[in-house]
Amino acid sequence: MPDANVSSVLVRPCPDPKFGDYQSNALMGLAKRNQLNPRDLAAQVIEQIDVADCCEPVGIAGPGFLNFRLKTSALSDTLVGAA
Repeated sequence: MPDANVSSVLVRPCPDPKFGDYQSNALMGLAKRNQLNPRDLAAQVIEQIDVADCCEPVGIAGPGFLNFRLKTSALSDTLVGAA
C-alpha cells in the first residue's frame, strides 16, 4: 500500500514473551480501512520487509498482529558497538 500513512505505526513490547519481543497491530486498522483481510495483509507485509539482520522470522498472530523477536547476535553487536 504505497499511500499508507506509516507515521502512526505503533510497535510495542509484547505483553507475553512467548509471542516475541515486540508486536504491532497497525495492519488491522489499515486492513479495515481498505477492506482487506488483516492476516493476508500481514503476510504480504512480511514478504516485503527486511529485518533479517536484527530479527528472527516475523510471525503473525491472532487477527493480524505482527510479532518480532530480536536476534541475540544483533543485540550483542549493538551493545559491543555502544561500549
